Amino acid sequence: LRAFLEGTMQEFTAPLDSGRLERAKKLQYHYVGIEKNLSGDAVIKWHIPSQSNPGTMYECYVSIKPKGMSLFAVANNVRDLRSRVNALKEADVRCFCPCKDFRYSGAAYNMSHLHDGFEEGHGDAGSDIPPDVRDPAREHTICKHLAAAFKGMLSNAGPIMKDARTAKFPKPEQEKVD
Repeated sequence: LRAFLEGTMQEFTAPLDSGRLERAKKLQYHYVGIEKNLSGDAVIKWHIPSQSNPGTMYECYVSIKPKGMSLFAVANNVRDLRSRVNALKEADVRCFCPCKDFRYSGAAYNMSHLHDGFEEGHGDAGSDIPPDVRDPAREHTICKHLAAAFKGMLSNAGPIMKDARTAKFPKPEQEKVD
């Protein structure tokens, strides 16, 4: 079952204004690797440079939960690349970007409170004040950096799936019982 109002990459990109979409197209994205969050979902890590602050690199995170199974299972069980790309396109996502736009323009608030789409564990959501001035309609969901990461997700499907297939994560430590 899908979480309340959780969404796909396409659903979170659709309400993005044309200015952010155009700026996102100019950004380079660098796939860094794959992690596992506390829920067991795959989290794709990206480095995306700031356009306004040269030398600054944002660490963006997008957790992926394909329909019906984990990304790790998709990588191991689905053989053709087209099906893997489609699994990424249709997957529910949660995201985080440390940029000011994501934190203060309403995206982090909307992802946390309206969409269940905020990837926790990588930073705070910023202001927890409703964006009544910057986003009164509560439409803003992602920044240009995350839009670039979404684009990179599809063009890097091969390396992402390879990393998901070969990923080795340490087992959680057992709590000591006295």
